Amino acid sequence: MNTVKAACFFVLFLFATSHLPAQQLRAFEQDKKWGYQDASGKIVIPAQFGTADYFGDGLAKVGNKEATGWKYGMIDATGKLVIPIIYESLGRPYSAGRILASLQGKWGFLDKTGKTAVPFIYERAGNYAEDMAEVKLNGKWGFIDLNGVMKIPIIYDAVTSFSKKLSRVTLNAKSGFIDNTGKLVTEIKYDEIHWGHIAAQLYGVRMNGKFAILNRQGIELTPFVYEAVYPNFDDKNPFIAVKSGYKWGVVNDKGVLIIPMKYDELAFVNDKLIQARYNGKWGIINVSDKVLLPLQYAEKPEIRVYQVPQGTFIENGKRKGFSLIGDGIVLSKYDHIGEEESGRRSVYYQNKAGYINREGKEVIALKYDSVANFAKGYAMVALGGKLGLIDTLGKEVIPVKYDYLGGFSEGLMLVTSNKMWGFVDATGREVIPLTYQAAAPFTEGLAAVVVNKKVGFINRLGRMVIEPEFDDIVQVFEYGKAVVVKDGKQITISKTGKPIE
Repeated sequence: MNTVKAACFFVLFLFATSHLPAQQLRAFEQDKKWGYQDASGKIVIPAQFGTADYFGDGLAKVGNKEATGWKYGMIDATGKLVIPIIYESLGRPYSAGRILASLQGKWGFLDKTGKTAVPFIYERAGNYAEDMAEVKLNGKWGFIDLNGVMKIPIIYDAVTSFSKKLSRVTLNAKSGFIDNTGKLVTEIKYDEIHWGHIAAQLYGVRMNGKFAILNRQGIELTPFVYEAVYPNFDDKNPFIAVKSGYKWGVVNDKGVLIIPMKYDELAFVNDKLIQARYNGKWGIINVSDKVLLPLQYAEKPEIRVYQVPQGTFIENGKRKGFSLIGDGIVLSKYDHIGEEESGRRSVYYQNKAGYINREGKEVIALKYDSVANFAKGYAMVALGGKLGLIDTLGKEVIPVKYDYLGGFSEGLMLVTSNKMWGFVDATGREVIPLTYQAAAPFTEGLAAVVVNKKVGFINRLGRMVIEPEFDDIVQVFEYGKAVVVKDGKQITISKTGKPIE
């Protein structure tokens, strides 16, 4: 199978991050300060902050470093300070409309207008979940509601955020569960509660070195006989893997061992599929212990439910795919299947490459010699030794005729053909002809080019603004300066081409 050279993937990254329009303002750095610009690069909020976070729910966290440390606040999309830059720590707006913050060493909550919603009186606090937040006072933890009213007494050594009305609490080195009224669901007696998802249906609980299986109602379904349990990361999964005597099996929500202890390793994908290793080889079984993918592969298969192919595995160095049909697995026809991006997967069959969608339908014909995975709606393709760029509909945005694609910079992509370099725009139009012996991407409005073995600089209109008189380039323009070589010496020049002393 042919592959697009590694540089192509780098180009895709450059294209995705520097060319495609953003859904919101993006932070940029200038002279060691941060501000925000729109998708076209127009500065909307001038660079004035020591740090800047992304926008969410109309607000962005910004901060400045002061003598006593970093302080944070929030601005809106116009740059107006909604929350003053006075807080040592500041979270983000959540659906509950509360922002976790710390001020002068104490923790509380703000609303989205910057007003104090919960007084700054706590030693520590966590974000709201199910309209309750954990808070710490005098070394102990409890829970408050959105208005700061105490709902569960501050008596625990540790707590977790609520999930489906359940929190794990710790007291005197023992753990148990409480509900959102503070009522004990279990005794606080376990040395350990082993879980992956706090809302899981089954948990492993340990006492005296052994595990039993516990359900969400606080009922111990099995005796304390297991050496280990595999965390349950799916709150819909009514099964849990257990270990005894170096082998693994599966227990259901009645406490019954439904898969015997015979596997080297088990990993649940969902409530139907389990990745299993037996005698050192991987495959896939279901919860009835039926083998769906033979236990013969050196690497663990990957499964992505609700996508087609729904899973992939590595065979002889190639990634193959499969779909779930009825109670079994049907292997795909493709010789290789890539990761899904932008609703597309690259596929290879009989030395030709194209793309399928999430339903497994071929949406871009298998006509290329090599293709890359999509990145935010665009992908690199190769045919007959030439490179181009396509969109998710298969349209050639950049014609497949170039020897090299160098990534978009300031809206223009560097391209090469027949050893000559130039630039195309986002429509594929050659806006700067391929007349240069070499070139570099644009930075600060200028790009280095080579003419008659000498380096000069052009602007985005293709006009030579610094004549080609240099022997080499060491550093492209950054903060108004570039480093070049002339007569064997490195010199720093300005955007006029004049040396900077």
